[in-house]
Amino acid sequence: MLIGKTDGMIVFDNSQRLYLNANSNTAVFKDAEKEHSFVRLNMEMNNKINKQLILAFDEFSTPEEDHAMDARKMEHSSSDLNWRIQDEDYVINVRQKIDQELIPLKLDLETDTQIEFSIAEFQNFDPDQFFIYDKTQDLYFGIKTGSLKLDLSAGEYKDRFYVSFIEKLPVEESKPENPIIQQEFRKPPRVLLNSVEIFQNNLKNQLEISVLYETTLAQVSIFDLSGKLIMHQSLKTSEKEFIHPTVNFSNAIYIVKVKTTNNIEITKKVGVKN
Repeated sequence: MLIGKTDGMIVFDNSQRLYLNANSNTAVFKDAEKEHSFVRLNMEMNNKINKQLILAFDEFSTPEEDHAMDARKMEHSSSDLNWRIQDEDYVINVRQKIDQELIPLKLDLETDTQIEFSIAEFQNFDPDQFFIYDKTQDLYFGIKTGSLKLDLSAGEYKDRFYVSFIEKLPVEESKPENPIIQQEFRKPPRVLLNSVEIFQNNLKNQLEISVLYETTLAQVSIFDLSGKLIMHQSLKTSEKEFIHPTVNFSNAIYIVKVKTTNNIEITKKVGVKN
């Protein structure tokens, strides 16, 4: 793709070609392919329309437009999701890896829409936490192994939603006697407090859910990977914490779905080890 500073015509002629005679002294080497690190972000609208963006990483990139790295959006629709770089829409955004940097998204909705953010793919990149940040509510929602579902009114959302991540969480100074327990069962530190925390505590054989901002829990559901409902509970009182025993659960991966009283729905995969 060529982008010119002014309108005009580009003309190529033979004088711009380089002619080489093939002989034993002529050799062409292909550089070793670089392993790229990227995240493929997925957004579903009304459970039927998917939009995907790529966040890639390169040590020589900048927050501005990087030629031969970032990719502009060529086709636009009335309801769309894009990276916003220098007031232009992009589908590929190449950045340096910077923990807790807020990377802006631009969302356009023609009508009132239910959207769901999730991760379609991690490639050569495995952060401890990956978030959608809602600037309006000052909330972080982890979507590394789950999703965030919101009901939004029609309009343009240019300065509300951001992507952020923490590649490596800080290591707590206190260590349990058994290092295996520390590695497999320790609870991650609360680095970003404005969020909903879902944690499977296999030391105590229980699921722990905490709301760390000004709302309360409305519903909690647990599904197995086939989609079978294992547990559902509607909370009648204004609860900010929820604990459910998992001692009778089989050792497996489960999907926890949490809905808050301000109509935000968050899902996360947890592993039960009894």
